[in-house]
Amino acid sequence: MKHEPFGALDGVTRTGDKLRVWGWSVDPDEPWTPTDVHLYDSGVYVGAFTANGNRPDLPAEYGAAHGYDLTLPANMATGDHSFCAYAINRSYGSTNTLLGCRPYNVPAPVVAPTILAFQDWDLTSKAVDLEWTDNSGSETGYRVDRSVAGGAWQEVWRGHPNAWTWTDQAVTPNTRTATGSWRSTTSARRRPRSA
Repeated sequence: MKHEPFGALDGVTRTGDKLRVWGWSVDPDEPWTPTDVHLYDSGVYVGAFTANGNRPDLPAEYGAAHGYDLTLPANMATGDHSFCAYAINRSYGSTNTLLGCRPYNVPAPVVAPTILAFQDWDLTSKAVDLEWTDNSGSETGYRVDRSVAGGAWQEVWRGHPNAWTWTDQAVTPNTRTATGSWRSTTSARRRPRSA
């Protein structure tokens, strides 16, 4: 009797510019021989890989050496992607079986805010109005840090995505204070403002 290969694409996760892809595949016509798995990222052929990793959760009649767990370069084009895996028929069957497709997303790069110049009305003896232009649509929020008299930077506020202003009401008169607006999706400090 002819059988087609089967298995699963168990998961696809993206971390930075890398994808972790894992699953399993077996051809019942040759159950003790590892199968090849062909991978496609958004319709583009990535390569052929042998599913011979240890999967003790598979039925005993197939053996355990039918898993794959790979780290591959991600397609870093902004937007939604679909990653698919096919089990390649080894023997008597006639079909290469789709093991599944999994989505992943690459968000648009976060663009740094533009810090706006102070106006006379932005400064009082006890407060500083901070304003910036939100240049991005994919940030998760903003945070503001303060350094007083050259001391350590400390977080003083967190705001929602698309925030564009905050008033620092804890300014000490006649003391040099630097305040920086950060995007919460990055660790790079933006140009500080001083009062």
